[in-house]
Formats: sequence, structure tokens, C-alpha cells
Amino acid sequence: MAQQQHERDTKAQAEREQRLQTKPLDHNLLQQFRDRFDKVYFLAPHERGDAYEKLLNDIFAYYFPDAFQGFNRAGEQLDGQFYFDGHWYYVEVRWRNEPASAADVSVLRDRARSGFAGDVRAVFISYNGFSPDCLSSLEATQERVILLTGYDFRSVLESEVALDVLLHRTQAFLVKNKATYVSARDLLEGSW
Repeated sequence: MAQQQHERDTKAQAEREQRLQTKPLDHNLLQQFRDRFDKVYFLAPHERGDAYEKLLNDIFAYYFPDAFQGFNRAGEQLDGQFYFDGHWYYVEVRWRNEPASAADVSVLRDRARSGFAGDVRAVFISYNGFSPDCLSSLEATQERVILLTGYDFRSVLESEVALDVLLHRTQAFLVKNKATYVSARDLLEGSW
């Protein structure tokens, strides 16, 4: 009986340690991500959106062991999901010519608010940024959505900052400053 408990304890500890470990650095895979990102730009709009979503889900899978591709459920579609810093995150990916609007972001925010026990957060990635009305309409004290742009993601691909570090620093900035958005450029330059 004690031996079985010891084995369960050891297995549980091994699972915890595995969840907290990062994957080994893969230079070739990171270069493939950069190459794919560059190629996506030249695709037709519908193809571009699908390719961008697939690429970003592959990047999330590289950084987070508990990442899932997009899925549909009960009338809603999510582009992806991952687990980071004790929270599940829904992902919405947009590559449109115009910046994302307040209405675009509010759909994802509402899905996160109604997520498991209200403890789901979200990442909205808009290649061409966010409209002024979007940024002004978000409430810094109640938001659950981290906003990232194509430039922010390019900073990750160029290894200026790792994705998990960018998310961590962004969250810290948003909480400290009661803000709704900060660019990777500002975080990296320390101009905040």
C-alpha cells in the first residue's frame, strides 16, 4: 500500500515538473515559423487568414505544451486555446486590412468572461492592430483580453522576446498601469 502511494506521488510530481519545463530550443523550427510568416503575407485574403491561424497555433504549441488548435462548440468558434501561468486562454486570430474594432474584441472578451468559473483569459491577435475606438472602449480594470499585433508577433519570431515572456511582461504592464494595450516595442525598449 505504501509502495503504491509512493509510486503515485512520484508520477504526480513528474507530471508537474514536465508541465513546467520548456521545450528544447529548435532553431530550425523557429526559422520555419519566420519563413511561413513571411509567405502568409502574399496569400489571398481567405487563404491568408487560415494560414495565419495555423501558423500561430503551431507557435503556441511550441511555447505551451497544453495548446489546442481551433475548434467549434455550441455556436461559437475559437481559433485556439492554451494554458499559461495558471489560466486557460482563448485565442482569436485576425489578418484583415483594417484594424480590429471594439466589436471584434468584445466577442472574445465575452467568451472568456463566460468561461470556466470566470477564470478564462484571452489573446486577440490582429495583424493590423486595433482601431482607436477599440482601445478606448476596453475597460482596463475588467479586461481579460491581451491584445497583440502582427508587429508584436514578429518580435517573437525574430527572438527579440519569447512568447511566454512577452505575455508575462504584457500582463504585468497592464495590471501595473491599468492599461488595455502595450506594444512589444514599448516593452522591449523599456519606455513604459
